[in-house]
Amino acid sequence: MSNENIPAKPIEKLYIRMEQARQFGKAFDEALERRILKLPPVEGRPPIAIPEAPERRQMTLREDVAGLRELEEEVKKQGEVAVAERMALVQAENDRLKAQVAELSGKPEEAAARKPTPMKPAGKVELPEGTPTKDWTRQQLIEFCRANSLPLPHKGGIGMKNLAILDHIAGELKKQNDPVIG
Repeated sequence: MSNENIPAKPIEKLYIRMEQARQFGKAFDEALERRILKLPPVEGRPPIAIPEAPERRQMTLREDVAGLRELEEEVKKQGEVAVAERMALVQAENDRLKAQVAELSGKPEEAAARKPTPMKPAGKVELPEGTPTKDWTRQQLIEFCRANSLPLPHKGGIGMKNLAILDHIAGELKKQNDPVIG
C-alpha cells in the first residue's frame, strides 16, 4: 500500500512550504503559516521569516507588465466590451473562490459581507431614458457613449469607477453643447 494518497500532516505542510520558499525565493512567515495551519505558535525561539528574493520580485513585476501588455493587445483585437465581459466572468469566479476560502477557513461572515460581482449577460445593454446618472451600470454608461457617438473613456473604461466614467460623459456632453470648449 502506497503512502502517496495520504494527505500531509499540518506540520509536514509547514516544512514543505518553508522548503519551497527557500527553493523558489518566495516569502515565508512561520507565525502566519502556523496560524493558517492551526498549529501552536513557536515557543523557545523566534519564528522563521524568509523575505522574498529580489530576483523573484523583479520576475513578478516583469510578468505583471507583460500581462498588462497582453491585456491591452487583447482589448485592441477583441474590443473592450468582449474583454470587459470576460474580466467580469473572471472576477465573479475569483469572488466565488474567495467566499469558498472564507467558508473553509471558518470565516463565513467575511464571505457574506463580500458581495459577489453580478454577472451581466452578454449582448445588448438596455439604456434607461435620459442622461446618465450615478445609478447606471458601467455597461450602460459605456453603451451610452457608443449610442451618442461620444469618445469612450480611457481603455474603454476598464478599471474605472462608474463615477469616473460619468464624469467623462459629462465632460464630453459639455464639449458638444458649448462651442467654445468643443
